[in-house]
Amino acid sequence: MTEDKTYYSDHTSQITSAQAVFGQNSYPLAEVTSAALGERPANRNTGLILVLIGVVSGFCVATADSTTAGLLTGGFLVVVGLVVAVLAKPRYVVRLVGAAGEVDVLVSSDRDHAHKVVDAINEALENLKMNTEAQQENPDRRNEQRRPIAQVGG
Repeated sequence: MTEDKTYYSDHTSQITSAQAVFGQNSYPLAEVTSAALGERPANRNTGLILVLIGVVSGFCVATADSTTAGLLTGGFLVVVGLVVAVLAKPRYVVRLVGAAGEVDVLVSSDRDHAHKVVDAINEALENLKMNTEAQQENPDRRNEQRRPIAQVGG
């Protein structure tokens, strides 16, 4: 039995010539046709909700002729909400495609990391495909029926 070649390995994933492992989930490469990099847009909803709460609370305090503490709280929520919305980052998804459909196996905020994983999977798939084609063209001699060696003398 040959040892699997490792194409990529880190603390969250490992790509070998036989399988892709992400955490506790393992995907046999024989069932995968390709890997793709997807992108989920940044989620700015939390920041926008904070801005809305800040504006509404500031407006309510201003119309009620209340203290400046209420206005400061509303202004603080607006500033925090804007910061949260601006700092939101997109998420990158490693997606495996096979006969059974598509599955997202890794989500990362680091595009380079996700891209390295996709490249490693596609390289492993290409090598698997070439090895499969080579075996079909030249069957392994170990599987052929062998004749016993004739005993000399005796």
